[in-house]
Amino acid sequence: MDTFKKKEGSSPPQVWDLDSSLPFPCHPDHYVSNSFRPSFQPFSDYQRFFRIVYAPTFLQSFASDRRHMKNWNGNWIAPPPAHDPIVADDDGSLYNLDEYIRMNAVDAVTQLQDDTISAVFTHKYGVLDRANEVYKNIEDQKSTRGRNQDALLAACLYISCRQEDKPRTVKEICSIANGATKKEIGRAKEYIVKQLDAEKGQLVEMGTIHAGDFMRRFCSNLGMTSQVVKAAQEAMHKSEEFDIRRSPVSIATTVIYIITQLSDEKKLLRGLNILQFIQMGFYGGGLIPFTH
Repeated sequence: MDTFKKKEGSSPPQVWDLDSSLPFPCHPDHYVSNSFRPSFQPFSDYQRFFRIVYAPTFLQSFASDRRHMKNWNGNWIAPPPAHDPIVADDDGSLYNLDEYIRMNAVDAVTQLQDDTISAVFTHKYGVLDRANEVYKNIEDQKSTRGRNQDALLAACLYISCRQEDKPRTVKEICSIANGATKKEIGRAKEYIVKQLDAEKGQLVEMGTIHAGDFMRRFCSNLGMTSQVVKAAQEAMHKSEEFDIRRSPVSIATTVIYIITQLSDEKKLLRGLNILQFIQMGFYGGGLIPFTH
């Protein structure tokens, strides 16, 4: 991953690429011509894609426990770096490298407009900043007085996670809410949404929660390999063809359970009974068979 950094004053930006043999730092024109080689046209079946990520967003969101550096049986392909694995500050994810390098031609921007470039640099910094913004909005309305502050803050975090497409269960939010109960957080969430609806004159968009929203994080927290995670995601997509009237968390945890039992990853759940699975916040109830 390469970093483009704007120098102070009117000087041109520079590229900081630790994996390149080019000068460090390097002028963008020299860097692009010698690394991306735009003059070289690949076959028509192949296209170049580039992902632009605002640096503060990347620093808060990126995570890697280096599982991509291991082979199929869990052994290191090369010695890992000495520093600690990177855990995402905004949501605690352990691994999301694939989300940065996986790109689809359907979603690609073919022409850069001024508003496209502006959107990169004005993008929210992530869940925490969004939560702060939600809280500030209701605080400006003098709507926080006399309310359970822990429940309000937890509800702001819940709403922020939904709006940033990183949903968390109320139970997960409750685990860091300084004693606020699920019922109190639920009431606070409804109160905040009502206040914001009244202020803006329109419904607050929080998006629809899907089982796939939990899949990668749950797999990551269990330490599943990339191959098994991919199998779980494919099974998840297949399950969408059926009318399964269960909560997204129930569906996600059931798929994980089935895939681990069909693969070598069953050791991840060995000694972990259903009660522990529930306590970890993964299990939504009703689909995983109780086994002894």
